[in-house]
Amino acid sequence: MNQATGGADELNLTELPMPAGTPDPSSEAELLTQFAELALAAGRADLAGEYLRRAACAAQPGNSENPEQLHATAIQFLNQQRFAEAEQTILRAIRLRPRESVWHDHLGVILARQNRLPEAEATFRLAARLDPANTGVVRNVIQACLDQRKYPEAEAAVRAALDREPRNDEFRVQLVTILLEQRKSDDARALLDNLFAAKRFQPAFWDKLGVSFGSAGLFPEAERCLREATRHPAASATSYGNLAAALGKMNRWSEAEVAARQATRLDPKLAMGWGNLGNALRDLGRLDEAERVIREAIRLDPKAPDPLGNLGLALAMNGRVREGLEWYDRSLALRPDAGEVRFNRAIALLSLGEYEKGWAEYEWRWRTDQMKTHQRKYPAPHWDGKQPLAKKTILVHSEQGIGDTFQFIRLTSELAAQGAFVVFASPPEIADLVKTCPGVGQVCALNEAPARLDFHAALMSLPYILKLRAESIPNRAPYLTPPQEAVARWRNRLAGIPGRKVGIVWQGNPKHIGDRWRSIPLTRFAPLASIPGVTIVSLQKGSGPSNSLRPVSRFSTWPPRSARTSATRPDWSRISTWFWQSTRPSFISPAR
Repeated sequence: MNQATGGADELNLTELPMPAGTPDPSSEAELLTQFAELALAAGRADLAGEYLRRAACAAQPGNSENPEQLHATAIQFLNQQRFAEAEQTILRAIRLRPRESVWHDHLGVILARQNRLPEAEATFRLAARLDPANTGVVRNVIQACLDQRKYPEAEAAVRAALDREPRNDEFRVQLVTILLEQRKSDDARALLDNLFAAKRFQPAFWDKLGVSFGSAGLFPEAERCLREATRHPAASATSYGNLAAALGKMNRWSEAEVAARQATRLDPKLAMGWGNLGNALRDLGRLDEAERVIREAIRLDPKAPDPLGNLGLALAMNGRVREGLEWYDRSLALRPDAGEVRFNRAIALLSLGEYEKGWAEYEWRWRTDQMKTHQRKYPAPHWDGKQPLAKKTILVHSEQGIGDTFQFIRLTSELAAQGAFVVFASPPEIADLVKTCPGVGQVCALNEAPARLDFHAALMSLPYILKLRAESIPNRAPYLTPPQEAVARWRNRLAGIPGRKVGIVWQGNPKHIGDRWRSIPLTRFAPLASIPGVTIVSLQKGSGPSNSLRPVSRFSTWPPRSARTSATRPDWSRISTWFWQSTRPSFISPAR
């Protein structure tokens, strides 16, 4: 059945008792009349009228039509997609024999094919009332609810079905999926544990569960299910392909490559297997090989949008940005609302200096898996640049990494220049530093908002809202100022380090999805450290020293790991040269 949204609550004949004292129907006309009474009791006069019309037709003497032949003809019309004729024909059959549950079920299918989902649901429920043990009919009731995104009703229908068939694995899997759709993650996990305890599922069920947990962003649970699917001797290539996708989402690309290669061995014509293999190779840095593999996925399924976008990303990462944009456009022609592709397209455009298009496209970041949870709500309208800011209070909130905050915090001065009082919602570890930025009038926590607030805006939306161009980027520097006592303290400490001081930062957040492309093995700096008269000064904070300092001689670690970020820029003018792998230190450097 096709996916559809919306739909008001419809009549549920399976949950309504017959009116008290209602006798068993002795004829088709009486049965239809009782259904009409049920419809009236539920406030559905329109449906009651239809049943009464059917009852009147059924009561007419001399009706010589063959109901079986009418039903067979209706199915033929359905198979030919002649839905109006199919509907009218099967209604004639039902008028002659209204007790046939399967015929009502087929009428529901005809209605659903016409996207008349509320009517289809009501008809499926009527069929289920006539034959509660018919699993196929119950399945259609559930699917009709899902197609309307009526998840509570779907959950109730599945649970009712499980009360009748507690060991029905299909319904148990479907219940997990419905729970996940409602974000009842804890309930879904508990049910998953019960399913693992049962240990009787076939691979297809585990595969479906893995896809459901993956779609909900619960990738460890997805891996657990898909590992179970691939343990079975009859495991499919699709299960291995889905496992590769889940592992990739957790940044475990080497394992993803192994799973994807197994998928392609089991089914060399499975485009999804080649596509996931290409993604793994791309993020392992094997870009030329990734391009060849993704092109094979496209050859096998040229109408699939994902491989087209993934090829664009591989090309862009390999320095062929213009080619990458062409493939992004091909992907978006098939799926215009693909947030990940639009985000990647934005990065490509910005890297080419096409700011107007790039910043507009960058607003699609809120539709990516990575950013969905970062969008914040505040008790004030979003500022889109059209409303005057004079004498208004606007809350600008950090949304991504600290380096991005250091880079774009300078744009708050543009808002202040328009007469706004700017409150900046900041991560706590950099609050003392960002409040020194011209334009920031007040700093608050990310989960706070001032009592008086007129507008809010995400920090990384400001370039789009302000129509930022290369020539209009605020260039006052420095625009962040560390405490003077910290400057004096660290100036004295640096003065005691001999030789030409070279400051380095080599590792970013290891949990960042792109850390492979950002961090530098510390051993790469060994040749630099071996130059006579050079002393390497570590500006690394956090997890960096896990790379080990031993390969580098004449190495001074500074500042200590306990130092706050606001103290990481005491006086870099005392350092002759510096190298960094991430954005944070470069954005607070005095050099511009």
